Amino acid sequence: MGRVLSVLIVGCGRIAGGFDDERKSAEFALSHAGAYRKDATVRLDACVDTNADIAEAFAQRWSVGQAYTHCDDIPDGSEFDVISICTPTSFHRSSVEEVLRFNPSVIFLEKPVSSSAEVSSGLLDQCREKGIALVVNYSRRWDRRLSGVRRRLENGELGSLRAVAGIYNKGIRNNGSHMLDALTEIVGPLTPEWVSLRPDNTRVEDPDVDAVLISREGVRCTLISTDSEDFAQFELTFLTSQGEIRMLDGGLRWSERLAEDSPDFAGYKRLGNECDVSGDYFPVMERAVSDVIRIARSDASATSTDYRAAEQAVNVEYLIEQILDMTDE
Repeated sequence: MGRVLSVLIVGCGRIAGGFDDERKSAEFALSHAGAYRKDATVRLDACVDTNADIAEAFAQRWSVGQAYTHCDDIPDGSEFDVISICTPTSFHRSSVEEVLRFNPSVIFLEKPVSSSAEVSSGLLDQCREKGIALVVNYSRRWDRRLSGVRRRLENGELGSLRAVAGIYNKGIRNNGSHMLDALTEIVGPLTPEWVSLRPDNTRVEDPDVDAVLISREGVRCTLISTDSEDFAQFELTFLTSQGEIRMLDGGLRWSERLAEDSPDFAGYKRLGNECDVSGDYFPVMERAVSDVIRIARSDASATSTDYRAAEQAVNVEYLIEQILDMTDE
C-alpha cells in the first residue's frame, strides 16, 4: 500500500461529486470525489466553493477534512498531492493560478482548459515550469471502446477510414470540444473547411456550430449540432471501406454494420445486419482518476509524455477559435 495522497477539490458541483450523490458505491463513479473515495490510499483533505453552504454539504457528504470558500483561505504551507479543478470554465484560469502555491504533483482539470487558447497555453506553461502534470478531463480518452476503434483502424482491421460524422449539442466549447478532442485522437489534427452557426442557435457565449473539417490524410469529419433544450446528444459514426461503426448515447452503446455481398443484386455489396456492442463509458472517470493517482505516485517530475494530452487539449481550443472566427466571415 502506497503512501496516502492528499487531495484538494476546487468547485463542489455535479462533476465534483453531485453526480454520485445518489449512486451506490458498487456502481462506477461519475465524479471526482466518487472516484477518489474508491482508492483507500487517497484522502480528501479539503474542498473549496464560493458558496459556504455547498462547500460544507460537500465536505460532509464526502468526509472531506476542511471546507473553504476561497483558495486564499487555505493556510500558507499547505500542500496537496492532487488538486481537482471543477469550477466553471470562466474560473479555470484563476483556479489554476491560485493552487500552484500548493505544489501538487498533478492538477486534474475539467475541460476545456480555459475560455481562451492563449490563456490555456500560458497555464500549461506555468504547470510545466513547476513540474506539475496537467491532466484535462476529456473523458473519452479513457473509453477503451473508442480507443479500440483507433487501434482497429491502425492495424487495417476496418479497412480505410472514409469519413466521420458527429452529432453533438450544448456548445462547441463544451460538448463540442469533447468531440473535437476525440476526433483528433483518432484522425489527427483537423482543419476547418466550412462552418455555420446552427439555425435558431440561442447560445451566445458558446454557440452550437455545424462544421466540416479535414484531417492531414484527407478524411472529412462533419459536425452536426442539435438543440440541447430538446435532449442531450453525443454520437459519432465512422464510415470505413468495410462498414459502419456508431457510438451512441455518448458511448453507452455501440453498433456495427459490416459490408457483405448483396443477396439480391449481383456484384453489389451492402451493409449487413446491425450488431450491438456494449459501451465502455461508465468506467472512464475511475480510469482517469487512476491515471492521476499513478502520476502523483511517480517519484519523477512530470515528463513530456504527461503533457502530451494537455497540449492536444490546448490545440483543440485553438481549433475551436478558428471555427468561431469563421462564423463571423
